[in-house]
Amino acid sequence: MIETWTDPRWLEEAHAWIHGAVEPTAPIEQPHVRPWSTVLRVPTRDGDLFFKANAPAFAHEAAILERLVPLAPDLLPELVVVDRDRRWLLLRHAGDRVRELPGDAPWQDVLAHYADLQAAAAPLVDELVAAGVPDRRLAALPDVYASLAATREWSTSCVPSWSLSASPRRSTMTTCTTVRSSCATDAHGSSTGATRASRTRS
Repeated sequence: MIETWTDPRWLEEAHAWIHGAVEPTAPIEQPHVRPWSTVLRVPTRDGDLFFKANAPAFAHEAAILERLVPLAPDLLPELVVVDRDRRWLLLRHAGDRVRELPGDAPWQDVLAHYADLQAAAAPLVDELVAAGVPDRRLAALPDVYASLAATREWSTSCVPSWSLSASPRRSTMTTCTTVRSSCATDAHGSSTGATRASRTRS
């Protein structure tokens, strides 16, 4: 994707799309190019906007923002324009990135807000999955983990050689069983807790 996103013809097309949506007041810059996305900074009279193009695996970002921004407008960037077919987004500036703040980053506050948003979004989970967001609910995690563990790249290339046991395949299968058991236990605990809370309220 990096070759695509740095191709002058692709950039020309992206710039034309941006100009069709807003009126830049200064040259458009490309400060971010990664295999998963690229970002262009677009100066306007109302402040910087950010054009973002996603790799296919992250095509669901627009669907996430459309559903979650109303739940936490102060935490997430506002969508200005979306092109779903090309996976292009135009976003308002959402402030400085936490990792670039001076001193100790307020990660505890960030994580607390993230947890609140996650809880608020729970009723939307079926809608989000239907829109293409990967299913990472407890019931799905064991199969996700097993699929990851089964790939040759994961078991040989992505794992340090010093961490491989004499029987990595057997070790992986044991870990998969542990993950499945843990997810089942956590799911049961959540269900039991919800039942108890319901009885307490009643």
